[in-house]
Amino acid sequence: MSDPLYHTLFAPIASSYLTSMMRASVAITPQKTASNQREYMTLALHLAAQGELTCAPNPQVGCVIVRQGHIVGQGYHHRAGEPHAEVHALQEAQHMAEGADVYVTLEPCSHQGRTPPCVDALIKARVARVIIPFADPHPRVSGQGIAKLKQAGIDVITGVLATEAAWQNRLFLTAQLDNKPYIIAKWAMTTAGELTHPSRRWISNEASRQHAHLWRQRVDAVMVGKGTVLSDNPALTNRAAGLSTLQRRHPLRLIISRSNVIPALCGDKPCQLSHPGLPGETWWISPGTHTEPLSQPHQPGITQWQLPSSGQLLLLPTLFSFLATQHVASVLVEGGPQVLAQCFEAGLVDEAHIYIDAIHAALPKSHEYFWHPLAYFQKRDEVHLDDNIWLQYAKSSDLASRLLEKTENN
Repeated sequence: MSDPLYHTLFAPIASSYLTSMMRASVAITPQKTASNQREYMTLALHLAAQGELTCAPNPQVGCVIVRQGHIVGQGYHHRAGEPHAEVHALQEAQHMAEGADVYVTLEPCSHQGRTPPCVDALIKARVARVIIPFADPHPRVSGQGIAKLKQAGIDVITGVLATEAAWQNRLFLTAQLDNKPYIIAKWAMTTAGELTHPSRRWISNEASRQHAHLWRQRVDAVMVGKGTVLSDNPALTNRAAGLSTLQRRHPLRLIISRSNVIPALCGDKPCQLSHPGLPGETWWISPGTHTEPLSQPHQPGITQWQLPSSGQLLLLPTLFSFLATQHVASVLVEGGPQVLAQCFEAGLVDEAHIYIDAIHAALPKSHEYFWHPLAYFQKRDEVHLDDNIWLQYAKSSDLASRLLEKTENN
């Protein structure tokens, strides 16, 4: 399957048309077989993907309601703070939800947050069964939704398309299970294995940069080292095209440095990260013993943190554990080379995104500094972006089996 973010940007499909195509793609028969369950859950996963760019920091969730072999309701979670997928599907199904089977891509919530508990709505609708891949590992859910449904006499089936559902929400789920953010390492390189070009500011083209900005839309934070700040003077904002002000989400900017001195100039220009009008937050993280955040009176958009270190080198596991306590569930590491190498050497990278500047040339075999670690990763996808190619690799993961084990133990 090609990258859904790419299609969101370059091949948008009207929601009504996509919905009608999804309905048509499901073989509707009254038998309740494992094959049918997989088909309906596949549809629910497709629905969930429609919220991929807008639902963070919440997980993507889709819901399909089936009664006597007919789809009577469906929905997905659009945005944090708005109704969940089950509510949208129940609103469409109305009274037809009674006695129906409900396919949801994650365990329905059982707690009062910014929206009411979804399990209460399902119980009120008198549905017959709820089919999910696995329990939601978030501490406020963690099997409690399943228990409440069963107490109300509603059957709950787990294990349907667990691998696919785990991959779709890997950023959210990994953070819940491992007490660390999901780490994506990202870089651009030439076919010769070079990370810079003497005559060009960027190796990647505009299509690749827009693709990368959509990943900034999806993650909680983007991280670079001080060297990248000084050499590139980046803003590290989300400038993806096609997003409204309401939809756009700027990631937290993380700058790691051996020094606690924040530069006012990057080269001969003012540092963009110090601009008072820059949207979002910037955290400057350096070695030290001060445990509380330090505000910068002359740089109001920057907060300074100090973390334990080994000499003048930040301990990345400590950094990522700290970020987990700050509810940062995913980090896009954009460089420079030293920071990327340290993340790989510490075994912290979950996924790698590589943008290569020519799709017709042989893939680089040199620069083992970056390619060698990928021997332990699986290629997941590739997308052609004009004359660039985007490669996606992910570490072999037992995420689905861990989630199923946790579900059984609840």
